[in-house]
Amino acid sequence: MHRKALVELGFVCDNVVIEEAAQMTELDTFLSLSLALGHGRDAGHALRRVVLIGDVQQNAPIVQNASLRMHSQLEQSLLQRLTRLGVPVHTLETQVRAHSEIAALYAWRYPNVNFTTNGAKLDYPNANAGLKHTFQFVDVGNYQGRGETEPTPHMYQNLGEAEYAVGLYQYLRLLGYPAKGITILTAYAGQKALIDDILRQRCTGAANRQNEIFGLPGHVTTIDRYQGEENDIVIVSLVRTRAPGYLRDQRRMTVALSRARQGLYVLGRGTLLRSCVELESVWTALHPRERATDDDGDNNEEEEENDDLLVVPGEMYGQPLLETRAAVRMQGVEHLGQYVYEMTKTRLEYEKQQQQQQQLLLQGSEETSSRTD
Repeated sequence: MHRKALVELGFVCDNVVIEEAAQMTELDTFLSLSLALGHGRDAGHALRRVVLIGDVQQNAPIVQNASLRMHSQLEQSLLQRLTRLGVPVHTLETQVRAHSEIAALYAWRYPNVNFTTNGAKLDYPNANAGLKHTFQFVDVGNYQGRGETEPTPHMYQNLGEAEYAVGLYQYLRLLGYPAKGITILTAYAGQKALIDDILRQRCTGAANRQNEIFGLPGHVTTIDRYQGEENDIVIVSLVRTRAPGYLRDQRRMTVALSRARQGLYVLGRGTLLRSCVELESVWTALHPRERATDDDGDNNEEEEENDDLLVVPGEMYGQPLLETRAAVRMQGVEHLGQYVYEMTKTRLEYEKQQQQQQQLLLQGSEETSSRTD
């Protein structure tokens, strides 16, 4: 981006490190390498070392022109070309980002890697407060009779998933989860705009002062723009309900599933994902067989089969989890919305009582002080 300015400044180097190299086109990479050659009196300066850091299992460079992308392979990065040609690659084998259950969601993309988790560096709880599972796929049905919509060409939105994502975010905030530790991801920019609108209406003081208890999440962005980033809790909206679109690209789904450290909750349409051959491994990973059997050996398939969000009442963020952890099933967007509404009303009533008690104590102290005087 700043190549011209660097050239004019006479910038010269002999070592080049390129991070996220798998997301750069070969042309972009060569332009970066050309800086090491020097210009003018410094021309011919030798390039001694190049380090490419990236992951070819995640998103490739974005090339808008379909002909160049499909027929010229312009979306192939230099890192991917070298990998295909058999150039030795050093692969990291230990991850210290995510809970082991979340790491297992994308381990299938790295069959030749001993995808272990450095548990000594991760002090994550076995489950997230208020939620039955560390990760879960949530099947979001039609909302107000509609699934995905396309207000303008290539602008995909899903009102049901947008409402669900914001409702889940509000639920987490009511339990005490910090806003900056929550990210909402979506597959399409149109959905991001819709979620932003709902958040402004429901979670900021602009519309209602009581909404100030929520605030805005740490991040609301698209999957493609969040590659290389991470957060404690990630809510993903897949948007599509009629056709998978570019969700078929396993690299994009790998990014979506690997951004969370402690909790991952994917909102989508189950029938669509099940019918997509390219996403069979993703669907399998999101529905591990272990969940069908509890610690006593009893079959829990009936509890899990509908892919409804399972919440655990009575737990708060930062406090010990309940022993029984009995779950309540959120049966659709309206149910979650009503649940959050009741929790919000209870929270506001509690805060009002606290304020009244503080005022009474303050008045009592003032009266005692006046009598003493």
